[in-house]
Amino acid sequence: MTIKRIFTYGCSFGRWRWPCWPDMIQKNFGDEYKYIKNSNAGLGNQGIFCMMLEDDLHFKFTEDDIILVGWSAWAREDRLQENGFWECYGNLLTSLNPSDKYGEEYIKKYWSMSNDIMRNTSAIIAASKMFNITHQHHIFDYDNLEDNNAQSKTYKLMNKLNWKTEPASSRYNFNQHWANLPEKELFNDNKGYEHNSRFSGRVIDNHPDIIAQLEHTTAVLEKIGLTMKQETIDFYTQEYQRVIDYIDNSDPIKRELLQDGNWNCFSETFKIVFPEIDAHSTGPFSQKIIR
Repeated sequence: MTIKRIFTYGCSFGRWRWPCWPDMIQKNFGDEYKYIKNSNAGLGNQGIFCMMLEDDLHFKFTEDDIILVGWSAWAREDRLQENGFWECYGNLLTSLNPSDKYGEEYIKKYWSMSNDIMRNTSAIIAASKMFNITHQHHIFDYDNLEDNNAQSKTYKLMNKLNWKTEPASSRYNFNQHWANLPEKELFNDNKGYEHNSRFSGRVIDNHPDIIAQLEHTTAVLEKIGLTMKQETIDFYTQEYQRVIDYIDNSDPIKRELLQDGNWNCFSETFKIVFPEIDAHSTGPFSQKIIR
């Protein structure tokens, strides 16, 4: 009997310093399925679309496959390197330091809201038309930039906050693109990324914590007619508590650094708690393309 396959695609909401929704799905079903997981921190929608096409060319999607997509932020730059790895540095508009990969000069020369709209809507619409996507969600609300603080602040700097109510370009009308986007659903059953306890206030990090990931995974499985097992819920509830217990039993300096958002402390803490999660979970490189 052929084992059915589950393909998952996304950004850091699908691959971070702790178990995320693709991991929870694999944990829940075990050997019942074969898993092809394609998520990486900083990955944008152009990269996600290219990975989907690469998988279809290699694995040949079938009607029996389960394809789950978490669409990413729109101001991202995905580039395939000569060595076959995707390079993904995240939001261009939050990379304004001269030492960053792209920086302010690159943004001034090459970034535009129109290009963001064209690249992202085209990737999402094309994927929806080409592939039989079982479920798809967005990590932020492209109709409401206030939903994402980083996006909102940086778009404000570019004087482009009204990009949905005012024409983004006097030379191109994107109405047909907006009209053909698939029905929008936000992460965690439309609760969005802000629905996140941040491990009951122990850390400053906007990525959905384990409970938020568990809620999202449970909701997605229910929507596609599958069930999250109680033993899986219990396991990740215990993992969530394990993180809290570890932090609470750490020295006061570490606890303070975590609440202050110190990246080095944050990174080292979760390497200790989840040593099996590889270092590439925070980019800039995702897995190598299929040869």
